[in-house]
Amino acid sequence: MVKVLLAVVVLATILTSAAWAQRPLSGNVSFTLDHFPNAPSAPSGVVPTASGATEIRIRLFADSAVKRGVLTLRAAGYVEGLVADRMIGDTSRGAIVRPQELYAELAGRTVDFRAGFSRIVWGRLDELQPGDAINPLDLSKFFFEGRSAARLPVLVFRGRWHFGEGGTLEGVLLPRFQPGHFDQLDENSSPFNLVPREVCGQGPTSSFAPVCVRPAVRVEEPAAAWRNLQGGARVSATTGRVDWAVAAFRGFEALPLYRVELRPIAGIIFPTLIGSHPRTSMIAGDFESVLGQWGIRGEVAAFVEDHFQAGDATGVVGGHSIQSGAGVDRTSGSYRFTASVLVDYRTAGPAESPRDDDGPAGVGRHKDRDTDLTLVGSAERPFARETRVLRGLALYNVSEGTAFLRAVAAASVRDNLWLEASGGLFVGEGDDVVGLFRDRDFLYARVKYYF
Repeated sequence: MVKVLLAVVVLATILTSAAWAQRPLSGNVSFTLDHFPNAPSAPSGVVPTASGATEIRIRLFADSAVKRGVLTLRAAGYVEGLVADRMIGDTSRGAIVRPQELYAELAGRTVDFRAGFSRIVWGRLDELQPGDAINPLDLSKFFFEGRSAARLPVLVFRGRWHFGEGGTLEGVLLPRFQPGHFDQLDENSSPFNLVPREVCGQGPTSSFAPVCVRPAVRVEEPAAAWRNLQGGARVSATTGRVDWAVAAFRGFEALPLYRVELRPIAGIIFPTLIGSHPRTSMIAGDFESVLGQWGIRGEVAAFVEDHFQAGDATGVVGGHSIQSGAGVDRTSGSYRFTASVLVDYRTAGPAESPRDDDGPAGVGRHKDRDTDLTLVGSAERPFARETRVLRGLALYNVSEGTAFLRAVAAASVRDNLWLEASGGLFVGEGDDVVGLFRDRDFLYARVKYYF
């Protein structure tokens, strides 16, 4: 009931604000048909009964804003629905109503303050941004459309003080935890969902074959309490021709990490998956400059408090990580190119508590060091007065031998009406994010109307 009321409030705010806004109502309606030819019906590695999935996704997005003096009100949100055959025996259905930007902002000469649901971008690199820690992601949107579309809004209070020539001190406070998602639409059955649908327990003796059952899965999210506040600060400035920033943020892991509890039932030991969102602490820095026709960017984020899934997938381990990268971009004629290289160093030690302050402690011990080297490149080329567009993205993890390739072709068939086709290919198997999504290759066709 609460979700329904929230949905009504969001839509009413968007439509009502449009009636008196200085910026009229704008948005789009899209119809997407996508297909996963190889996605398993049990995405955990358990032998599936069938493979493949076909989905229809319909989305309505609306955006409006009004400004009166120092006050700006913005209301943007979307309604999205799903009907899908995900090869699980029943038709998958889902529908959501979400705010994307729903805030009030007071902006003075040197100080501004924002309160409400919003997306706050930190970091400089394209697609993989180590310091972009405020907003969780919807991974299905990330692979379909990219990081910008994948950012989920959070309830945030943000204040900024603008000083000197281009200097800004920014502080953010998140009073309520917002998790990330594998897919916001019927997440349990989504091809992008990596949580096991089945787990296997050994019989009472070794002569018995393992028994596979649907596990009980419980996710413990941090409660809304003072001790679970998230927040951070960022200072940005310009020195010469270099824009730079340093930041610190303390929050929680956006996606849950899982530990296994073994419970005997009728002489058979069955595992139960318990997910939690451990604390993280980040210190980051980034810069951006221009050298001739080249844009140059760099970014580093040190997670002094970090957590990982244990190598045997039975627990959560604490440790530290450093994610750093550098990138360039250039526009030449109608072409735009970007290229980045990222290094991700992780060191894990004894298992720490995978929970908020009231949850149960983790189990197991694990010690490991790991370094990943990842190359990212993209290209975009518009044609025919920007009525045709080709875009491509390539991500290659040198250390794991995994890759993700995405190509998009879009064309305007008439005013405000676009047709789009895209395909994504996952190559290789590994323990990195891309490797875990093997067999999730996809194709989609989309019709989008802008108003």
